[in-house]
Amino acid sequence: MSEIIEVRDLRKSFRDFTLGPIDMAIQKGAVTAVLGSNASGKTTFLKCLGRQYVCDKGHGTFPEENGQLRVGFVYDECPYPGTFTVQRLSKVMSDLYPDWDRNCFSDMCPRFGLNDGQRIGEMSKGSKMKLQAAVNLSHKVDLLLLDEFTVGLDDRSKRCVMGAVKSALDEDVAVVMSTNDTSDLERFADRIVILRDGKVVLDTDVPTLQDSFMIIRSTDPNITISADDLVNVRKEGYGSAYLVRSNGRIPETVGNTVVERASVREILAFYTEDRGHE
Repeated sequence: MSEIIEVRDLRKSFRDFTLGPIDMAIQKGAVTAVLGSNASGKTTFLKCLGRQYVCDKGHGTFPEENGQLRVGFVYDECPYPGTFTVQRLSKVMSDLYPDWDRNCFSDMCPRFGLNDGQRIGEMSKGSKMKLQAAVNLSHKVDLLLLDEFTVGLDDRSKRCVMGAVKSALDEDVAVVMSTNDTSDLERFADRIVILRDGKVVLDTDVPTLQDSFMIIRSTDPNITISADDLVNVRKEGYGSAYLVRSNGRIPETVGNTVVERASVREILAFYTEDRGHE
């Protein structure tokens, strides 16, 4: 896979929050999922990538062969006028985008449960998300940014829309999605980035992520785990659970101990929680 954007020392500050510094390469033909708790910086990072925010420091390098980078953005709040019908929106988009594919949009809308006569203002949040996805997949984009767009989608709709997004990757589109929803990430995401307090605390591909951590559950109060291996600990029941890098040794213990493979959901939870103490 080739890079579409290379971010170096990216920083964006507000009165009570600072994003960065962030160094990252965004790959063509891949879905990068940016995870983190609320206020971790996910939306700010996407808006910096899409040049909707002017960064305080750092820059993104755009390969010359891309020319002018074409960016599509699916917002948490739908930007289209509520009085528009789906049909009228298609007409307006055809005037705005020379490469607007009316047939693609007309084929995609029924798949997403949308019809020509629907008014946007009368749609559910999930339908508005699907409409934005249909619009952005019906004209040429190099970078597609999805901000919490699975919110309001049921499992069937999520699979349908993400299937369409994955199909777009055949055309060398890079997709970056912010989300708190870890369900199906193993199926849809190629890479996981976890933000905490505006900083990247984990950046890896999905197969590596799943092989890199284990959870140790133990009732032994004297269990010893290397600080280099331990990511976080939480109390549960009568004992504790430890997220540990799997290249660390399994500690010897006199209590009951269970070692399990960590799921993406569990890894996210451990990384975004405050660091626990024994």
